[in-house]
Amino acid sequence: MDRHRAGLEGRRWRHPAGPRRGPRVVRRLPAAGIGRSGTGLRLERGESSHSFAHSLQSDIERRRSACVTTRPDPQAARRNQRGAHMTPHTIRRPFAKLASAMAIALPASLASGSCRPDLSFIATEVEAFLAENPFVPGIAIIIGRDDEVIYERGFGDTTTTSVMPIASATKWITGAALMSLVDEGLVSLDTRVAEFIPAFDDDDGPLSRITLGHCFAHTSGLPAQSAALNDRNLPLQDFAVVTAIAGPRLDLTGAPVEPGAEFHYGGVSMQVAGAVMELAAGEPFQAILASRITDPLGMSSTFFPLGSPRVAGGLNSNAADYAAFLQSLFDGAAGAGGVLSAEAIDTLLEDQAHGAIRRFVPPSVPTGFSHGVGVWLDLFDEESGASVEATSVGAYGANAWLDRSRGLYGMFIVFSNNGLVTPLVRDLQRGVADAVDVSRADLSGDGAVGAGDLAILLGAWGTQGPGDLAGNGVVGSADLAILLGAWGPCPNPD
Repeated sequence: MDRHRAGLEGRRWRHPAGPRRGPRVVRRLPAAGIGRSGTGLRLERGESSHSFAHSLQSDIERRRSACVTTRPDPQAARRNQRGAHMTPHTIRRPFAKLASAMAIALPASLASGSCRPDLSFIATEVEAFLAENPFVPGIAIIIGRDDEVIYERGFGDTTTTSVMPIASATKWITGAALMSLVDEGLVSLDTRVAEFIPAFDDDDGPLSRITLGHCFAHTSGLPAQSAALNDRNLPLQDFAVVTAIAGPRLDLTGAPVEPGAEFHYGGVSMQVAGAVMELAAGEPFQAILASRITDPLGMSSTFFPLGSPRVAGGLNSNAADYAAFLQSLFDGAAGAGGVLSAEAIDTLLEDQAHGAIRRFVPPSVPTGFSHGVGVWLDLFDEESGASVEATSVGAYGANAWLDRSRGLYGMFIVFSNNGLVTPLVRDLQRGVADAVDVSRADLSGDGAVGAGDLAILLGAWGTQGPGDLAGNGVVGSADLAILLGAWGPCPNPD
């Protein structure tokens, strides 16, 4: 398990906009619930562990046939638990005794190996989407968990090596290039643009206070778009001077917008930041990206077309290359399979918007998302404030995502319309998370979910130990519901 995932296991999450919408449900247990509590079994006050064990065993036998072919809704369970105050329960000791009893009382599993997530639903949903949208040429998907690819497939005319424009999904990669210069000590996120481009030194006006952090978080106060962005022959440093002459954006009162005050999504500020990066590194932006990101990661199909690079949206790439980049964010340190230090990765995925007023956010981005260094952030760890889920979306349908709590990453690439494909991608993301949660129910690693796994879970009841399948910070009824829903041989044993 990598450092990031280890640091986030067993934590409580918050979403910037409150509880999330209901996840996609692949299969669900009967509406009556599991056991006597409706959401899971619990030991009532004054009830003996012996009577509870008898009731639990009876309930499991009653539900067992259904559990083999059904799956619970683990994210719904997390939503129900997320708002609760989670402290270790006093029922832990009776469950520890019960765990030993149950390991003997129930039949042992016969399968060997460990569970893999059942991702067969992906092909069903993608093929249905393509049938409904025949003008979409194809889709390619790669999903990885920890250090292995768990799903890789192309549909239609698109493969995982098909190269196409990724539009704004570029921002995550160029944000990583900026953090590589931070690692080298050439710049920091607090570096002012005016330190490298004198045209931004406006006698302590708002231009002089713009930093690289502002530029990559869309809080610079500069205009979001510019006709100069379409001039592929205009060098980055000349673009920066033209932008300085145009001046900052004006607020609703007609006053210049202060850096850090407003979030306004666009490409101008990152183009300016690219000019600073060139001056700090002493080489063209394309060379910065190649030497620090794409070449070390073997991303041979990721490049800017001829002309001045569009820092915020000009890369061509494919699913295989982008997946290699996402995998590097789990490697934890440069030289260990990654290209950034652990500290740089954490900073890349930290909130950089700092509460700025949201003036413009693309329609495809859910309300409540925040922004890191060139990447959208979703869930956050309540204790550390670190992001748990991150995503980067392109106008043509490229979608990259990272789920640090589960060690998941994925790349969905298509040449179409982002508004058309994003609902499908979000549905697939939720489905993958659900499938991974269910697969984790094989706590003993024997290739099936059975008595041994139940014993482990009950032995950890009320703690943050093994068995926190719902990811809500404590082993409890939500986790028991997931385990019982996964009861039986793994659908895809190793």
